[in-house]
Amino acid sequence: MKQYRLQFLTVITAGMLSLVNVRSAQIQLIANGDFEAGDFTGWTQSGDTSFDGVGLTHHSGNYGAFFGAFGAFSGISQSLSVVPGQTYTIDFYVKNGGGTPSAISVNWGTLNLLNTLPTVGDWTHYNYSEVASGATTMDLEFRNDDGFLYLDDVSVTAQTASVPEPSAMIDVAFLLVPPLGVSAIRRIRKTRVAAV
Repeated sequence: MKQYRLQFLTVITAGMLSLVNVRSAQIQLIANGDFEAGDFTGWTQSGDTSFDGVGLTHHSGNYGAFFGAFGAFSGISQSLSVVPGQTYTIDFYVKNGGGTPSAISVNWGTLNLLNTLPTVGDWTHYNYSEVASGATTMDLEFRNDDGFLYLDDVSVTAQTASVPEPSAMIDVAFLLVPPLGVSAIRRIRKTRVAAV
C-alpha cells in the first residue's frame, strides 16, 4: 500500500511542477519612456530645446520624441532609484531623419553607453545590460544640424524574483482536489463499514 501512495505522490508532484509556469517580474523605472503623455512629462530637458518636442513620428504607440539642436547638444534625462549591484536592462529606439553632423550620446550614471552618428534610415534598437553602482541618471543627448533625431520606447527594467502565474495556481488546485476528494470518500466508507 505504501508503494502505491509513494507512486501517487510522485505523479501528483510531477503534475504540479509541470503546471506552475514561472515568470520573472519586471519593474519599469522610466516614466513616460514611450512619450504617450504627448510631452516630456517625467523628463528634465537640457541644452537648446528650441527644436525638441513630442510628435507623431514614433516606433510604437502614437507619439515619439524628436530632437533638432543646431550646433550643440540638447537632451532629456531622468534620475532613477536603483539598487547598487543589481543588473538593469536599458532599451530604446532611435531614428535618424537625415542631416549632418548628427550624433547621439547616452549615459547611464557615469558610464557612456553610446556615442555615435546614427545612420539615416529606419528605427535602430539599442539594448544594454548594466550593473548599478549607486544613484543613477539616464541621460540622452542629441545633435542634428540639418534634420531631426527621433527617440521612442525608452525603458530601464530590473529583474525581480520569479513569481508563479496566477492561472498556474488554479491549475494546481484543480489537480489536488480530485485526489483529496477520493481520499475523503474512502475514509467515509471505512468509517461506515467499521460502524456496522
